[in-house]
Amino acid sequence: MKPTKMHDLVKPLCWLLGKWRSLNIKLNRKLHLPYYCPQFNEDKPDTYSELLTFSECGIPSVKYEATTWNSKNLFPHKLEVGHFMVHPDKKHISLLAAHNNGMAAVEQGSIKTNCLELCTLNVANADIMHKPMLAYSRSYSINNQGQLVYKLKMRTKDECELKEYVRVMYEKI
Repeated sequence: MKPTKMHDLVKPLCWLLGKWRSLNIKLNRKLHLPYYCPQFNEDKPDTYSELLTFSECGIPSVKYEATTWNSKNLFPHKLEVGHFMVHPDKKHISLLAAHNNGMAAVEQGSIKTNCLELCTLNVANADIMHKPMLAYSRSYSINNQGQLVYKLKMRTKDECELKEYVRVMYEKI
């Protein structure tokens, strides 16, 4: 593929582009997980690793990939792919995401300086999920140390409201 100029609508996301490796993970184990999850040890955050990749190729969207695995035995956990699409006003954003656990979602939200906030508009769950996810919200932001901070809140059929499920800090690599 021939290298192209960055599309103008992607420019509000230029701070997010690249590869990010997890540094610190805080997982809420009290939530009922909507799919199989290996046991994570909260005392040893290095047992859970994630790599995020945000890339663009000249079209008005950013490709997103998240790969999660157990750091000790390299057992894969979660794979997620999607596309961020910035609205023409450059203040609003949509994300179409698909997960290897049988869930797909359309999310909408807002773009601020070095910050994205999204929540689900539609969620579809395959019948293989034993606890379907009903809704979630996520945010990405850059902290004062230049690290990416990710927060995910979710609601399954067992919860009445969105509850924080995970908070992760990443470094750019």
